[in-house]
This record gives sequence, structure tokens and C-alpha cells, in this order.
Amino acid sequence: MKPFKTHRQQLTILRSRSLNTGNGSHSMRYLEEENYYNVINGYKGLFLKKDDDGRSFEPEEYIDGAHIDEIFCLFKLDRGLRNIYVKYLLKFESNLKSFIAYRFAEKFKEPNAYLDLNNYSKDSRKIKAVLKTISILSNTISQQVSKKSKNSIDHYVDKHGGVPIWVLVNYITIGNVSYFYSVLDDSLAENIAKDFNTKYNRERKKQQSLLMQRKELESIIKIVNIMRNVCAHEERFYSKKTKDN
Repeated sequence: MKPFKTHRQQLTILRSRSLNTGNGSHSMRYLEEENYYNVINGYKGLFLKKDDDGRSFEPEEYIDGAHIDEIFCLFKLDRGLRNIYVKYLLKFESNLKSFIAYRFAEKFKEPNAYLDLNNYSKDSRKIKAVLKTISILSNTISQQVSKKSKNSIDHYVDKHGGVPIWVLVNYITIGNVSYFYSVLDDSLAENIAKDFNTKYNRERKKQQSLLMQRKELESIIKIVNIMRNVCAHEERFYSKKTKDN
């Protein structure tokens, strides 16, 4: 494990690697307020000298003229990007939960229908994912009921003996919603994709026509889940790559 270093020692290390640390007091304020690992290790890559194969030198050395202020500017730019994107990622998540809850309740009207194995995809390859989804939904209810503070799930269990899907979706993560959508039967999943098409085309007054299918929406949900987590944990956003197109 690397030994503890004071902020002053951290600046000394950076100077030894040819990084201009400018005003020492000013730079130390940066390091006091923001985690060294998150800022320097997270954003130094663009400013390091690299060999012909694109690998950083060992030991690390910064390119000529590199300044610590530039690293902090990139860090702050990325934070700004996250703040912009998270607004729309959360809006997408809210729309997705609303569409799923409405379409599922519309098709399966019996109480607690989301706990019934028969109300999901009949694809044998998805049986484990279906069981996992049901377990997640059941555990979510159990966890909320067990809390000391009152909430909507606790209220519905006490007053109505069950929790509607449109209440439950507010308590599950976008990752769990991704699982949920992936195990819906085809007709239900396609209807939800159509809801997004309708929303998109209505907002743009049919200037552009979106014809998204289930598989495309599944990929989008996976990407949204990844990027939302990046935003939530303040990880590097601007250069994040995903496997899904």
C-alpha cells in the first residue's frame, strides 16, 4: 500500500515529474478541497509524455509546459459535463419507469402481477434473469417495509395488502429497471419502445422520425445505467467508453 503523503509532498512529487504547480498555496487549496486521486490520477493522462506505443513513461513525466491548472480545468470541465448530462439521464430514467409501470399494469391487472413468473418472457434462456428480477422486486418491498421511517411502499402494504408497480418502480435502481425491461415479453417491450418513439416524434413535431426497436432500447438503457453511475460517483465522464453502440 502506498504511504500517506501530505498535500505539500504531493506537490513535490508532481514537480519532480516536470509538472508546473504554479502558486503552491493556490494549488494546495485544490488538493485540500478535491481528492488527489480523483483529480490527478483521473485527469493526468492527456498531459503525460508517452512512447511510440502510446504508453506513459515509467516513471511518469509530464509534457513540456504542462501546468497543474490545466489538469484542474479538465477536472472541472468534466464535472460540468456530468452535471449537464445527469439532468437528462434522470429524465430518461423517470420516463422509462413510467412507461414500464403503465404498460405492465395495463397488461397484467391482477395484484402483485410482477411477482408472477408467468408474466414475463417465456424464453428459456431468460429464466434465471426472470427469477432474479422477481427476487429484486420482492426484496425491495421487504427492505422498505422493514425501515423505521414511513414510505409509500409501507403505506400500500398496510392499507391495501400490496404494492402497485407504479409505486414500486420508484424504489428500484436504473440497473434493476434494465433487468426488468430485458425479461419482459416481446409485445410489452415493443410497446414501451413505441412509447419512446411517440414521445420523441411528438416533441420534434415529426421533423425527425424515430423508429426504435426493443434491442436498441435495451442497449440505450445499459448505456444510461453506466453513465448515470459514472455521474453519481464522480468518475471520469468525458472519455468513458461503452461496449454497446
